[in-house]
Amino acid sequence: MTATSQRSLGQADFSVEVGRRCADMLGGIVPDILADAMAEGMARFWERRAATIEDARPRPGDFVGKATPSELAERFQRLTSTALQCRRHAQLLRTDGLPPHIHDEIADVLTETRAA
Repeated sequence: MTATSQRSLGQADFSVEVGRRCADMLGGIVPDILADAMAEGMARFWERRAATIEDARPRPGDFVGKATPSELAERFQRLTSTALQCRRHAQLLRTDGLPPHIHDEIADVLTETRAA
């Protein structure tokens, strides 16, 4: 074996070891990362996000600090628009996304992953 091939082998061993250590350290959060990624592909994730954004819109009686009426109106419009985009994304996932039975299976996996 040449010095170059020994160095390459050593680097490969090092890379594998680093990969193993990272996997060990991240092992507990990898299911969460996968669960989050899967959830973002589901329509109900985007519906809940839209509802959360709508709840953040300014309402009469809210403390507004030094915000002007025009700033509040702009914020209301911006949040309403963002919520609409989320709902459109959800609709797109429903019509062009995965078949409905797959959504149920993903929901089951997410529930099991979160419980573990």
